[in-house]
Amino acid sequence: MPRAKQSTWALEAVLWCGILFAVAFLVLGVVQVVSSDGIDTRAVWFNPYSTSTPADDPLQTSAAAAPGTVSMVTPSFNRTIVVASPTFYQRFLLAVPDLLTALILGAVAVVFLRVVRTVRTDDPFVMANVRRLNIIGALLIAPMVAVPLVEKVAMALLVDGSPLDGTTFSGMDEFRWAGVVGIAVLTLGQVFKHGARLRADTEGLV
Repeated sequence: MPRAKQSTWALEAVLWCGILFAVAFLVLGVVQVVSSDGIDTRAVWFNPYSTSTPADDPLQTSAAAAPGTVSMVTPSFNRTIVVASPTFYQRFLLAVPDLLTALILGAVAVVFLRVVRTVRTDDPFVMANVRRLNIIGALLIAPMVAVPLVEKVAMALLVDGSPLDGTTFSGMDEFRWAGVVGIAVLTLGQVFKHGARLRADTEGLV
């Protein structure tokens, strides 16, 4: 049991580091939104075939090239949006996807910390932890849906009225992993729920 408690303290320390990192990221993000100047950028993905000009379509390999010819072309699906001397509104639109991600992951660390602390009481299989695991699962699934949607809307608002108006941009970050982990955590929550019921039934027989 002492070894288990030591590992619990180590995990709590890791979670605290994650929480502090999320808070620091949020603070720095807000400071950047409020005080940033010069040039702001954001890497995005877009479909070049959705634009009216073929100039940005991916280059095709020349049929006249000799067999075995190796060449390199600039990727056409990855782009960087550049905003010169952005306004406060533009800086907010550029930063809001990352701020939302940090907020969600920070909330996951806070709730998970409360779950880990129950291990020190030797009573993790309680209904409170079932609810906490369900919250964690939902929070992990949220980035897979919410963050890409927010980023797509933010980029559409950013380019509104500019020459890029009408172009659909998507974020470069992939959050499929978060959905898989979220489903796994929700499944773990059901295991904890079963364990809590078994404990309650056992205590009722004593």
